[in-house]
Amino acid sequence: MEKKRGRPRKVSPADREMLIGQFQDACLPVFLVDRKLEVLYTNRYAQESFLAMGLPNGLLAVLPADSVEECIRRMGEGESFRIDLPLARTTRISLAFSPIREKDGELTGALVLGTFTEDRELSGLEIAAGGAAALSRALRQPLYEIFGTLSTMGRRMLANGDLVDEDKEYKKYIESINGAAYQILRNSDNLTAYLGACSDYHPEKEVVNFWSRMAELLDACAIALHNNATPFSFQLPRSDVRVRCRFREMEEALMNLISNAYGSARSQNQVVVIGRDTPEGVVVEVSDHGRGILPEEQEKVFSPFYSKGEKGEAFAGMGLGMTVARQKICGNGGTIVMNSVPGEGTTVAFTLPVCEEPLTPRLAMESGSAPYLQSRYSSVYVGLCSQATLPPQY
Repeated sequence: MEKKRGRPRKVSPADREMLIGQFQDACLPVFLVDRKLEVLYTNRYAQESFLAMGLPNGLLAVLPADSVEECIRRMGEGESFRIDLPLARTTRISLAFSPIREKDGELTGALVLGTFTEDRELSGLEIAAGGAAALSRALRQPLYEIFGTLSTMGRRMLANGDLVDEDKEYKKYIESINGAAYQILRNSDNLTAYLGACSDYHPEKEVVNFWSRMAELLDACAIALHNNATPFSFQLPRSDVRVRCRFREMEEALMNLISNAYGSARSQNQVVVIGRDTPEGVVVEVSDHGRGILPEEQEKVFSPFYSKGEKGEAFAGMGLGMTVARQKICGNGGTIVMNSVPGEGTTVAFTLPVCEEPLTPRLAMESGSAPYLQSRYSSVYVGLCSQATLPPQY
């Protein structure tokens, strides 16, 4: 994604109408979006050539899932930027975002112009990545409708006060459907992340106070996992260490490692996350006291779609959690290794280099553990949906 510094365009409502009129008959696709990337307007070219993108959530359906939050953030900061998307084997569309503010300075959205390039043939993996991203976005809308329907059903069930036996059974069904929907959401996210690793696009890195951010994330994990029979704990340094990374990707990697550790559970098991400072950088270890992994199986753990259950059955899961964790960590300049002893447990450790650059500013509302727990679809609830206590849909 390319970036261009500059002041966002300031317009009045009348100016906006004039702006729309200027692009109505342009021979390229033009969109007007609000600050949440909902499509408000498309010109004639876009309506005829990109019917689906003209829908309110059309732009969200084609953007890579991990780029949406970054686009919204950069719009809010008044940046102009560009993102390339694959359309077909030899074609890409480049979307140029120009933020728009009212005369009083309030951000209202962005003007988005599309241009096409046909400079090279896209690889099969790039096309697959684009398809996976579209699939993920397409799945999210019906899943959110399922969550919304469950919420309505739950509220109606509780409307009459105390639950009778029939209502309690009904409540179990709602919770079961809710958990299954989260599993689909998690598998969809992992598939998109796995195929998206081959794309030319990667979100911009930020400089973070690593242990502070990790503490916020793991505090939320501890709260979400408090009802799990397998204890969870963590211990982190209190040092002020800065790491340049895509922290959202670190969240995804760590959630996959913790979820995988819980998958090895047995009686007297526990999952522990420990952080350490070293001269080379930061080290994060995720350990379980589970059943361990046989030496001949350890090399296969990071292979895509490799999965075995507790009794050795194949395809016990989707088999992408460890693969995605490695992709995200290595893609941020880190390393990852595993040590496992059958009958004793497994430790997965990853490293990241430190830096001395200034911290990337954060919004106050993004700080602390609360955002992870307040959002039903945070990385904690989605990544740990098989182990955590999920938000009730009523």
